[in-house]
Amino acid sequence: AYADLAEATTAMNTGTVDGTAIVANDRILFDNITGANQNVFVVTGTPGSGATLVEDGNALSKGDTLYVNAGTDAGKTFNYNGTIWVQQGGASSTEISFLQAFVGKSADGNELPDYGTPINVANDDSLEVAIGKLDTIIGEQPSGLYLNPSSVAAALASLNATLELERTVAAAQPDAATPTVIDTVAGAVDTAAAFAWDVVVQDTGDNTKAELYRVTTLNNGVDVDYNVASILAVGGGVPGIALSVSIDSGNMTLSVSATGSTLVTATRKGICIGP
Repeated sequence: AYADLAEATTAMNTGTVDGTAIVANDRILFDNITGANQNVFVVTGTPGSGATLVEDGNALSKGDTLYVNAGTDAGKTFNYNGTIWVQQGGASSTEISFLQAFVGKSADGNELPDYGTPINVANDDSLEVAIGKLDTIIGEQPSGLYLNPSSVAAALASLNATLELERTVAAAQPDAATPTVIDTVAGAVDTAAAFAWDVVVQDTGDNTKAELYRVTTLNNGVDVDYNVASILAVGGGVPGIALSVSIDSGNMTLSVSATGSTLVTATRKGICIGP
């Protein structure tokens, strides 16, 4: 990084070169100084007190190798090729040209892939270019072969919100004047579907009486039918109970009416969607 040997000597006499503290007899490789050889220079004298840089007296020959143990290039090895010092090893910037061409690199050293937008990989594309194109194709995936996790999550959330599996609701029924809605399934008749509710009715005026009903429904996307059956009864059951299923704007609604005071709990047990 120094223009000439004089500038390098001035820097050395500050006591630091390339971020490294310099002392007498240190050996520094300068591989790009104007007016001086690309070689190792020895610190002669004490830096800060008029020390000088003296070129190593050993004659250079092709194949000479040295290891750098301090500074920016610490841990790297350099080899003299007869003209210049070439960095070797793990961080080397010298690469075999055909390997560069194969992976699609345009220069020495680290290089991040440049992902493009083409959707077809040509036979003569470099590895780097081909990977970029494939990445684009996988990202688009109009065929659905690769699923986008966020899309899957959104679809499942939408399906769950629509179907509301195993939903449980409760409502008090004071009289038979107006049937009370217990559960509504939105869009239930858009396609073929079967539903089953377990409905528990408890007589709040007489806690010894309770009854379990099973309400089943079936639709084919056009017509709907349902069945109400008393499955179990305790204490003689709860009199005056009427369960019904109605359809309005594609929604299926379970309603209940009672002649006495009751507490009704309904659990939708499952939904089966056909083709």
